[in-house]
Amino acid sequence: MGKKISLLKSLSLLGLSLTLTAQNPWAIEVVSYTPGTTAYSGYQDPDTALGRPTVDTYTDYTQLDPDVAVVPLYAPWDFSELVSIGEGGSLVVKLGMPLTDDPAHPYGIDLLVFPYTFISGTGNYDQYTQDPTLFTLPDAESIGLYADGKAGKVSLSADGVTWFDFPASEDFMRLLPTLGRVWTGTAWGDPTDPTFPPNPDITLTDLAGMNLAELCRRYRGGAGGTGFDLADLIPPQSGSLPSTFEYVRISVPDDGNANTNLRIEIDAVTVVAPVSAYTRWTQKEFDWVDDPVFETPEANPESDPFTNWQEFARGGDPQVEETSLWLPQITLSSDSLSYTLPQTAGEAPWVLQASEELGDRADWQKLSPQPTAADSVSEDEIHRALPIPQPAAEGTQFYRLLLEDPL
Repeated sequence: MGKKISLLKSLSLLGLSLTLTAQNPWAIEVVSYTPGTTAYSGYQDPDTALGRPTVDTYTDYTQLDPDVAVVPLYAPWDFSELVSIGEGGSLVVKLGMPLTDDPAHPYGIDLLVFPYTFISGTGNYDQYTQDPTLFTLPDAESIGLYADGKAGKVSLSADGVTWFDFPASEDFMRLLPTLGRVWTGTAWGDPTDPTFPPNPDITLTDLAGMNLAELCRRYRGGAGGTGFDLADLIPPQSGSLPSTFEYVRISVPDDGNANTNLRIEIDAVTVVAPVSAYTRWTQKEFDWVDDPVFETPEANPESDPFTNWQEFARGGDPQVEETSLWLPQITLSSDSLSYTLPQTAGEAPWVLQASEELGDRADWQKLSPQPTAADSVSEDEIHRALPIPQPAAEGTQFYRLLLEDPL
């Protein structure tokens, strides 16, 4: 206790303080806005693109406050929710946190843009009944996706001066339309996560035949949007791309054709958040149309002896029934412990523990900090070596690897 008192007193005398500044994953400032010649009248407040994507919108023009959840077939539509960009126009916003090409981002997606788009099908769902089981998507050829006449180019900048473009893409404005709230099975619940992207490989065929409730579960808690991977940025003719970006520009080209009416409406842009190694593993192992309940760490969809968490950490296939899985084969030398594991388990939380005794008297303690691993990668395996710290006292030291439980 005496040491704690002394430390606190010293901090007080030095006048040290800690200030925590939250970083917002969406646009926080409008740098510039040019509506363009074909922008919608009334939808020209660029501040509507700041903040997170719209969660709730208006049932109709008689409502004073948003009162209905945004869903893929009922998009935000009010003047206070969207900004329109027409031919020759652009919107430049500053992000609330740095945008980087992070390998921990789901599906490799780093940036999400939420344009005005919605999907159509058959059924009786509307903003008044709000029962998603009443709406069904038809076959892929008959699904309607509101994106006609829409166009836009997305560019990034580190300083707001030099810009780098993403390639033109026909998929901009495509799946999945914004989802404001999670469907709990009985009601629209908590707001969705606008930093978690949808699978960029989904197609209309994947959606065919689903009702709206089933479709919304497949968002995996995310808000939808159109994803962009920084690896796709067009590099400069000389030099290299910046490592981080702060500014996003969305522009609509003027094609010089008086018969066209190109434009786009924007709700928000967000930076994708990194996710755990386990979450990225589930995205690879489970097709997005599977029921998300199968993806939890404790689930066992193939009914073999192993949970998803064990399959993840031991190189298994969660959709194939297996009778055995890899276990670490440990080699111990005077100064290191080595083991080999499948590449698919390379980020699993295997931790090193130590004890001075074995059996019932063993008191296993996790080494803190954990030794820094040195990995040697082959075609499908990782050979990992962990340096062993010198014991604090003379005597025999025992070591073991432990798979930590999921959080």
